[in-house]
Order: sequence, then C-alpha cells, then structure tokens
Amino acid sequence: MSTRHDRNYRSFTGQYESLENVTLDPLGAGWAKGSWQDTCKFWHSNGCFYESFYIHNAGTEDAVDIGTNCNKNVFTGFTVNGGKQVLTLKSESSDNMLTDWLIERPGSIVDIEIGNWGSQNTGPSERNHFDGWMRRDGKPITYAYRWGCRPTFVDMHVKHLWWLSAGITLFVMGKYVWHKWLKQPDD
Repeated sequence: MSTRHDRNYRSFTGQYESLENVTLDPLGAGWAKGSWQDTCKFWHSNGCFYESFYIHNAGTEDAVDIGTNCNKNVFTGFTVNGGKQVLTLKSESSDNMLTDWLIERPGSIVDIEIGNWGSQNTGPSERNHFDGWMRRDGKPITYAYRWGCRPTFVDMHVKHLWWLSAGITLFVMGKYVWHKWLKQPDD
C-alpha cells in the first residue's frame, strides 16, 4: 500500500517567516465542495509568525492542520470555520503559541486535536500553549490529545474529551506497532 497524501487548499512551509492578513476561501475560489482535506496546512515551519488568518471553509478533515515538525511558531488572531477538527496539531510539533483564535463553527468531532499520528513522525507534541480562544456559540472548546502531549490552556473555557484522548492514544500505539514491528508501509 502507498501513503495517501492530503489534498490541501493552501500549504505553508517556512523558516522564520512572517505572514499576516491571509484569507482562505476554497469555495469562493471555485473548488468543488469536498475536494480538499485541509484548508490550511503548515508543514516543517519553524520560528514563524502567522497572524490574522481567516478560514472560510474547512476541508473534509481539518480547517487548520499543523503537520509534523512545526516548532516554536506563533499562530495568532485566526478565525476558523469547522471541519472534523478545527485544528489538528500532529506528532513532533512542539513549543508553539496559539493565541486569540475565534471558532465561528465548531469541529464536528472535536475543536482541537493534539498529537495524533503523523506519517513521518510518531514522537510527542510537547509544550504547546493555547491562550484566549473562544467559540462564537459560547460553548466550551473541546479538545483531545494523545497521552504525553497535554497542552497548556490559559484564559479559555475548555472541555476535555477523555474518551477521544484514549482513542487517539490507542490508535497511535497500534499504528506504531503496525509500522515499526510488522514493517508495513504507511496506508
């Protein structure tokens, strides 16, 4: 089996870059609904500053996917709409600051997911800091994380979905055994 790569509306890969006032609207740009997985993907970004992003339409998976090896970045002032997850922060992405986000439409599964399987890395996501997030509907921001990847939340009304955290942890452990010990290719 071969690795399936997500089709992203917009991907950012940077080293010490600064981007601000970015609007992402796949439907407005003529993309067919359901034709992309992640609206905004960050990949191997280190020491970057991303400010004032507006995500109009989430993909079939995530509105924002912070992929593996995104470290020491600042993501601030994002306004985001839905997806299965509003934000996925994958394995081995650590020391990120995510501040002042507004969730216009919540995730259908969870708002924030941390430490799930990344096909390139399986290590933990550590020391990620969330501050000042809110949902438009006033409900708590839901989150789940792989055990060992618990983030810090400040000035936020949050609800931990412990059962989803347990599922993510078991899923990652199973994938690790499958890929490392049984020598199966990524699927």
